[in-house]
Amino acid sequence: MRFSLLTTSALAASVRAATIFVGSYGGQIHSVNLNDNTGALTLLSSTSASAPDPSWQEISPVAKDILYTVEERASGNYSLGAVTSYRISANGTLTKLFSATQMRGPVNMGVSPYGKTIFTAS
Repeated sequence: MRFSLLTTSALAASVRAATIFVGSYGGQIHSVNLNDNTGALTLLSSTSASAPDPSWQEISPVAKDILYTVEERASGNYSLGAVTSYRISANGTLTKLFSATQMRGPVNMGVSPYGKTIFTAS
């Protein structure tokens, strides 16, 4: 996910809230609403479908309702990591779509500009 700091008051006033996704070593991905005016965080939803270690999340640059996450250790096979995709609903709930378990311990990822390739780093 990429974040930009808006410095002009006119631009800041037009941005009211954003949904962000936070992975945790507790095994969950949390959907959180960030209120740009107050800085308040409100938990929208959580999923443990990427347990035990979802460490990095990124929204598809093409399909804005798709979230990718890397898992440092894949569920059921702790010697390998995984990349998992989710559909983001309007209320921030995540629905697991697909998981690929092949790489060892990915901790970071990037999605190509056209959304056709995912790169991971260990």
